[in-house]
Amino acid sequence: MLAALARATGGRLRSSAAALGTRTFHLTGSTAAAEAAEAQCAATQADADFDLTEDQRQFKQVAATFAREELAPFSAEWDAKHHFPVETIKRAADLGFGGLYVGEDMGGAGLTRLDAAIIFESLSWGCVPTAAFLSIHNMVASVVDRYGTARQRSMYLPALTSAEHLASYCLTEPGSGSDAAALKMTAKREAGGGGYVLNGAKAFISGGGVSDVYLVMARTGQAGPKGISAFLVEKGTPGLSFGKPELKLGWNAQPTTAVVFDDVRVGEDSRVGQEGEGFKIAMQALDGGRINIGACSIGGAQFCLDSAREYTRSRQAFGSPVSQFQATQFRIADMATTVQASRLMVRHAAAALDARSPTATIECAMAKRFATDSCYNVTNEALQLLGGYGYLQEYPIERYMRDLRVHSILEGTNEVMRIIINRELDRLDPNHSACNQSSRLLGRLRTKDPAQLVQQAHQAFTRLPYEANPERVADELAKLLHSMKDAMFGEEEAGQQHSNKDAALIIAYEAVSTGLLTDMVSYLGMLEFESRKDLVAIFGAIVRIEHNGDFPGLRYILENDQILVTLFDGYDDPEIALQCGAMFRDCIRQEPIAQLVLDSAIFTDMFGKLELTNFEVASDVFATFKDLMTRHKPLIAHFLADNYAEFFKLFTELLRSDNYVTRRQSLKLLGELLLDRSNVKIMMQYVADVDNLCLMMNLLKDPSRSIQFEAFHVFKVFVANPNKTKPVIEILYNNKEKLLKYLNDFHNDRDDEQFKEEKAVIIKEISLLQPAPSQ
Repeated sequence: MLAALARATGGRLRSSAAALGTRTFHLTGSTAAAEAAEAQCAATQADADFDLTEDQRQFKQVAATFAREELAPFSAEWDAKHHFPVETIKRAADLGFGGLYVGEDMGGAGLTRLDAAIIFESLSWGCVPTAAFLSIHNMVASVVDRYGTARQRSMYLPALTSAEHLASYCLTEPGSGSDAAALKMTAKREAGGGGYVLNGAKAFISGGGVSDVYLVMARTGQAGPKGISAFLVEKGTPGLSFGKPELKLGWNAQPTTAVVFDDVRVGEDSRVGQEGEGFKIAMQALDGGRINIGACSIGGAQFCLDSAREYTRSRQAFGSPVSQFQATQFRIADMATTVQASRLMVRHAAAALDARSPTATIECAMAKRFATDSCYNVTNEALQLLGGYGYLQEYPIERYMRDLRVHSILEGTNEVMRIIINRELDRLDPNHSACNQSSRLLGRLRTKDPAQLVQQAHQAFTRLPYEANPERVADELAKLLHSMKDAMFGEEEAGQQHSNKDAALIIAYEAVSTGLLTDMVSYLGMLEFESRKDLVAIFGAIVRIEHNGDFPGLRYILENDQILVTLFDGYDDPEIALQCGAMFRDCIRQEPIAQLVLDSAIFTDMFGKLELTNFEVASDVFATFKDLMTRHKPLIAHFLADNYAEFFKLFTELLRSDNYVTRRQSLKLLGELLLDRSNVKIMMQYVADVDNLCLMMNLLKDPSRSIQFEAFHVFKVFVANPNKTKPVIEILYNNKEKLLKYLNDFHNDRDDEQFKEEKAVIIKEISLLQPAPSQ
């Protein structure tokens, strides 16, 4: 990213740091150049105390220069004319500021929250509303990058990162602001499952009517947070309209409107994430949004502090500069302390969010509350120092004061921030009465019978999606699940054997009776990582357990096969993908469930999951695929006999993939499949196809040596087959000299006697090839 910034800036942003020096303070609404540069230098010194990296210092320098040259000279005019500077935003995107969190594969910068906070602070020094809109645009892009499908990412992100298209975030409604979970806008499925129909309205949407893409939260199900889903809606979609631009106190350099949805039809491929995940997506986005709005407040306050220092140095009263009065010095000192304290809080919260710290939510709420309130007070103090001039629109202070006022309302009001802070203090405080009650609960749980544990867990799962404080219920579930695991396996890490089979049986039968297995799968994503680990162990044990020929867990899943679909779809959520994969494998290890999967669309859909861009998740899907194929060979042989053409068509697409991992893993699976004696007929059919032989010959020359080696093992099956068809013999014979030359040089540096023997056999087999006899 640093290199990209350097290339993008060229010489344009390396012009004089005093670019604004030719403009007088009262006419341009910008500080004089020398003092501004000095103040920025002082701020950079403060950055050193936070241990910014060299990259971060350069990000800051590029953003600060852009703010001085491209934003500050024009921000007063934009405010006065209510002008939305789209072209300036595009120039900011040329520097990488349009996709700060987006992966580099989609044209983004792949930066951290801390990197972005530094950039937004610097940009806000020049124009608060423009920087704030960029933060909203980046928030939408990050959601698409993190939760979107491969199609959504490739369709939207290149245009968003370049700011060719702008994006808006649509959560607030006329009747639901702070209580976002109570939103009323609906997204109802069309008959036949062809998509959704959206109806309702969103309020106070930044960029409304101008943005090209709208990330919309709408209700697809039950009341409460679990009934909310997220959608991408494009400008111009029939039924989408916008209210008149709102007349606001500040933020006049960006439009704010209502966004109205009147029978707006979107396809299922417009949904971001799974149904019911919208509220989780919205809340996770808001933690980052709170950091950004705090950073924008700091940038605006720093500008006002710089302006006040410049003014008091030049303003004479009673025969000396106002800056020499002790009262002025005390006020300036307090303002500078407030700005620096806000800066450190915001950057500390950003670092906590990057580290996924358990305190990240409270850090973000504290930083947002403190920075937005305190920095607004700094603008008020700056206005006071300028006296009557500060109150005039010819001077910039009143504009920054107006712009910063809304920050105490945005991204959750500061009253809501105080509620969050108190809630998190209770959750994190080990001495708090609620935590003591949880500890006592844990002690009691160890004395209760296993059936009670299951019943309590089922009740907690039932409450979880509707609770105003789901974290507290999740904590209760963490203790219940841990106690259930202890009851089944003892204190040691869960394994294949139950240390207390009686307790395990009771838990299994009670889980089936209460529907706990469905609860576990449905609400997995609302639990913390350690709780998910315990849940996976319990789920697997219930699926495996047997009593007098009865498999209660297996029976339950066969009767409720939607569990398999939910687990399989979990591969699309990187946060829970590996846990879903582990539970899915526990299921398909049972032959009746494996047969159910082979008979459904899930098996062929697995090919699509093998192309996931997340390496770890894609590898887990391969492990699942291999597990199914190697554990249930008779079932696979029967399936291939009935579905040969479709199966190998999908497999061929994987072998031609641009993804190295996909090609290699597919080759390994193909080799195991063809060498399996239970698949002799399938093998004969596959190696008789000349197209398959040509594909394998191409893979022998793959850029990856490991893929060449995997292809070699499959290629030898073609050559060693005693029943080669005439087309296969012809293609081998016609390429005989090329093949011999290539194979003689193939992996000569490999010190493996078995490999050398195999290669010698293949070379000999090809050397002895004769033209296929004519019919």
